Amino acid sequence: MYRPDLDYFPGILSVGLIAVWVLLGLIGLGLFVLLLVSLGRDAGRRNSNVAGWVILTVFTGFYGLALYLLNRGPIVAPTSES
Repeated sequence: MYRPDLDYFPGILSVGLIAVWVLLGLIGLGLFVLLLVSLGRDAGRRNSNVAGWVILTVFTGFYGLALYLLNRGPIVAPTSES
C-alpha cells in the first residue's frame, strides 16, 4: 500500500489554525467596535459623557459596559427612528 510522505502535514495544520485564530480575532474586534459605536450613540442620546464612557469601555472591556448599563439615565434626545 502506498503511504505518502506527510512531513509537511503538521505545517499545513498550523497555518490553518493560525488563519482560524486570526479570523476569530478580527470578528471579535469588529464586534467590540460595533459595541463601542452603539455605546457612544446611546450615551449621546442620554446626554452622558460619550468620550468618557467609550474610553472607559476600551480599557476595561465589558466591565465598562456593565458600569454604563447600571449608571445610564433616561433618554433626553429624541431618536431619528420616529
